[in-house]
Amino acid sequence: MKGVHFAMTAVASVWLSLALWLVFSGTTGRDVYPVGAVAKFLDKVPSVVGAPIFILLWIVFLLGWLVLLTFGVRPLFRRRSKP
Repeated sequence: MKGVHFAMTAVASVWLSLALWLVFSGTTGRDVYPVGAVAKFLDKVPSVVGAPIFILLWIVFLLGWLVLLTFGVRPLFRRRSKP
């Protein structure tokens, strides 16, 4: 496994742990600094525009780790051709 694939798997693991921590802990999104800044911005935007952006950000936050994990672990399951 190349270093890039290992790094992608490690980042995906950290991302998943942060997503699970935020979902299952009593922490609200406004308590965490970067998320709070985004929430303040979305409060100023009209709800017609803000709601789809909010949903898209949640989908990326909750499922984005899956893309990194897929590209990081995929080389492990490839068949190697025999020379």
